[in-house]
Amino acid sequence: MATAKFKETSPYVKPKPAPPEDDYLYKKYLEHLTLKTEKEPIVKVALFGVGHAGTIHLETMITSRRVQILYIIDDVKSKWQSIRKYWHLDNVTFLSSKQCDKVFKDSNVDAVFVATPTITHKDIVIKALEAKKAVFCEKPIAEDRPSTVKCYEMAKKVGKPLFTAFNRRFDPSYWNLKQRVHKGEVGHVHMIKRVAHDSPLLSLEYLKVSGGIFHDCLVHDIDLIVWVLGEYPDKVSVLAHANIPEIKAIGDFDTVAVNFHFPSGTLGMIDLSRNSPYGYDQRLEVFGPKGMLQADNRQLNSVHLYNELQGIITAPIWYSWPSRFMNGYKREFEHFLDVIHDKTESEVKSKDILAVSVLAHANIPEIKAIGDFDTVAVNLHFPSGTVGMIDLSRNSSYGYDQRLEAFGPKGMLQAANEQFHSVHAYNKLQGIITAPIFYSFASRQVEGNPGVKSKIATACEKSALVGKIMELTWTKDELPDNL
Repeated sequence: MATAKFKETSPYVKPKPAPPEDDYLYKKYLEHLTLKTEKEPIVKVALFGVGHAGTIHLETMITSRRVQILYIIDDVKSKWQSIRKYWHLDNVTFLSSKQCDKVFKDSNVDAVFVATPTITHKDIVIKALEAKKAVFCEKPIAEDRPSTVKCYEMAKKVGKPLFTAFNRRFDPSYWNLKQRVHKGEVGHVHMIKRVAHDSPLLSLEYLKVSGGIFHDCLVHDIDLIVWVLGEYPDKVSVLAHANIPEIKAIGDFDTVAVNFHFPSGTLGMIDLSRNSPYGYDQRLEVFGPKGMLQADNRQLNSVHLYNELQGIITAPIWYSWPSRFMNGYKREFEHFLDVIHDKTESEVKSKDILAVSVLAHANIPEIKAIGDFDTVAVNLHFPSGTVGMIDLSRNSSYGYDQRLEAFGPKGMLQAANEQFHSVHAYNKLQGIITAPIFYSFASRQVEGNPGVKSKIATACEKSALVGKIMELTWTKDELPDNL
């Protein structure tokens, strides 16, 4: 037999391989299996708000042996009894916001979790800190920079942690990607790209009090990029459009394209939408001279259906943020408790939170550049309201990377890279190794209208040189029917 010479000794006589460092769930399983305990006091908490995020935090608290819930504060009194009965919270005191002073006066309360509407955050945070409680707050801490600064100054004054819940930082995929970027696996980053298409479309009632797409959604993606790179951008440009009339009517946007420039030369792109009909599309990509790291979407299961000649059908991606980022929520919760017990420093620094707030308000500065470029990020706005983005590089170390995506209210079409072959290698615990993509344009070519492309390319070059959005007008002769 051709492979007989590769036979090895029994796995029982060899050292047992260690589980991957990133297997967070297996580590928690071992803790429960071995009944591992540490000498630390139980953290007694109060939860403000049992809505979208508050429900997730409530479940995490109930399943944690490290905390005890003393109070739940929520103004919808009609659901108090249902919450108490569903979660068996017979020993928890329910209060309205008008009664919350009882929480701050109770010396037994160690920490306060804030998951109420944005406009209420600052007052709760300040009162909790004044009462010398540790604070875990959903973003944003406050609606403006001066108020946010005041909250952090108060936290410093009383010596208590103020933690802003940017849970994407604690997602295992993004955490792994960040560590590998900092180890230099792709070299100096030339381009970082983020796709964030939300699902499901949130109610207008929520959107009206959300603070708008820039402060409700975009702040997460800005924070993620800044965290991965470890630097703040010095230039930003934005295109935004409201394709959904009801969202336009409340003065907000549903589609946003953002470009960043960083002092080190790195470019960044964010593709953001309020309404993804095919699930919670969350991707992150980092490109450099040594290669690319890509955190892709996760799916409900790994089943593939081969049906007649209709192609291969796989499971959908996760439907929404509570499922996609559940591990991130759990890990940030554990991290906050570690911060309270002085086991670690907070991963979310005040300077990062303040910088993200500034960037979400940022205007387009004047930019001037000389010479040619090897990395380009382009935003395009079309008369129909469509927004386009182009990520361009002269130098790919891993092959001819040519991808195209079209996103709309009915779904997304994606033309992915083509590979030499379809063989997958599963080698120990090193992951799945597939074939490279095609090496060059000689293997994969596309065509188009050269006149139209030239005009757009010239406008893009001028935009990069002068730092302004360029307006394009077209004649009938320039736009043939076969465009």
